[in-house]
Amino acid sequence: MESQECNNFPHLSPPPDVCQPDFCLPLLELDVLVDSGFKSPAILDTGSQIIVIWHDIMQSLRFPINRQCLIEMEGANSATNWTVGCAKNLPMQVGDVTIKVHMHVVKHMSFSLLLGWPFQKAALL
Repeated sequence: MESQECNNFPHLSPPPDVCQPDFCLPLLELDVLVDSGFKSPAILDTGSQIIVIWHDIMQSLRFPINRQCLIEMEGANSATNWTVGCAKNLPMQVGDVTIKVHMHVVKHMSFSLLLGWPFQKAALL
């Protein structure tokens, strides 16, 4: 998406060497290999408190889901949904680094993987 100049006061424009803010930037994505069987770009979301994976992926991986570990999650639009469970200690590889994470499993979402703060903490250790 290209941004258009929104300056109604060109005579007040900063000098060209001053860093200008962006109107729009793409989401941050990382290529991730989950349980050695599913490769996908994952959205890095520094505002999310959990790691989320799409239920269909978990079914194809045949990785066990703890269906007793349910949480109600709230999206950026304030809509809430219950998870169907949690895949505990799921191995995940980013580049040459493999870590284990707990991924909350959801039935419906517009992305395959969302990497929140728990991923970032595990990746930094």
